[in-house]
Amino acid sequence: MSHFGDRLRTLRRDRGLSLKVVADAIGTFKGYVCGIEGGKVNPPSVKIIKKIAKLFGQDVRPLVRLAWVDKAPSILRADAEQFLKWIQQRRRAPKTNPRSRVRLEDQVSAEARLLLKEVGEAGLPVQELVALTPSREAP
Repeated sequence: MSHFGDRLRTLRRDRGLSLKVVADAIGTFKGYVCGIEGGKVNPPSVKIIKKIAKLFGQDVRPLVRLAWVDKAPSILRADAEQFLKWIQQRRRAPKTNPRSRVRLEDQVSAEARLLLKEVGEAGLPVQELVALTPSREAP
């Protein structure tokens, strides 16, 4: 599975462009673009990703993230996949109070963030839950 390749293929097909047209526009070869889409070659450098983003009118950062996940070593691939999923969900989530959310995310561990997300999805007010949770007092 190639996140970047899948996204590139979707962008290209949605606009009805051929591999050759995309390759010419970004200064590479049709076979290379085909290899990227098929996941047979690694995603391109940031320099080429910027050209792709410009060609398709996309923000470069999400494309670079996809490429980064695809290039992650196998030992870190699951972590990179989780990060990608987290950042995509975070971007789609409605922002009710960004200041307190940032502070809370800075203070809690990854596991706690996942639990808070589940609590929020269940419709429970996180701040009330925190208020009801007994604090740990030193002995």
